Parts: sequence; C-alpha cells; structure tokens
Amino acid sequence: MMSVEAALGPLKAAHRRTLREAGVSALHVKQAVAAGRVRAIRRDWIAAIDCNPALERALQVGAALGCVSAAAVHGIWEFTTPGLHVSAGRHASRLVFEPPSWARDRRPLRIQFDGFGPHSGRAQRTKDLREDERLVRRGYIVLRYGSDQVEYDWPTVESTVLSLIAQGRHLW
Repeated sequence: MMSVEAALGPLKAAHRRTLREAGVSALHVKQAVAAGRVRAIRRDWIAAIDCNPALERALQVGAALGCVSAAAVHGIWEFTTPGLHVSAGRHASRLVFEPPSWARDRRPLRIQFDGFGPHSGRAQRTKDLREDERLVRRGYIVLRYGSDQVEYDWPTVESTVLSLIAQGRHLW
C-alpha cells in the first residue's frame, strides 16, 4: 500500500477522495495526522508538513491558488508581488485582503484564457462578457484572450501583460 505522504503527490497536498482512490485508507490518514506526519486542512484536505505555505493557506480558506501564486508553486515563474492570489468559489471562507497603503489606488489584473470549445457558443460568450463587466465594476483590469491569440500571437499577449505588471497595475 502507498504511504499517505507518497499519495499526496508533487504538490504535497491532496483531497481525501484522491487519497482513497490511490488506495490509502481513512484509518491510515488518521494515523498519519495523529503521528504528525501530515496535517488535516479543513475537513477534506491533507497536506504534508513541508507543503508550500501559499498552497496550504489557499486550502485553509477553501480556495485554489490562482494567477502568479499558482505559477510560483508549479515552478513556472515567480513574481515578488505581495499577497496571495486565489480563486475562490461561493463556499470558500471569507477572504479579506487589506492592501498596503501605497497600493490602495491600484487595481488587480484578471487574465482570462479561453479555449475555443468551451467558449465558442453565444450563451458562454455572453456569460463571459457579463463576468468581465462585473469584474470591471469592482475595479479589476480584465484581459480576455482566445486560444488563437495565445497560440499564434503570444508576443502581443505577453507584451500587454508584462507592460501592465511593469506599471504595477496588477496590484491591489
């Protein structure tokens, strides 16, 4: 049988269902938590003692890592921006982010990458535009790119994003 720690995978955190599907029993998870080898986060998440603190914090509030926080944890790239970037559903704990005084007049940046299949219909497009409008009203800068732009015109996409980041417009 696979150990709890091995079943957590490369991010060193997993949902209890994932552990069960990997053949790890609830009893073994309970024993690993009691022995201090892993931690229980909320009701359904288990994390290794050396789990990335950003990932662990996101899980504690019922969210997933988003944006540059996810990129850093996955080793894609790392920005030294303040705060934690998360994607939280309606069932997440209340997230309170108080921006530092120097950044209170700044707006966050939201980048949407849409694949053709899920975003090709009129109803989904309308839903996406309504979401963009809602975010803009809340002070977000929203950039939405289609798969063709990402695949065939990446230099323009990258230049736009990096320009906004260089201006500090991605910060709260």
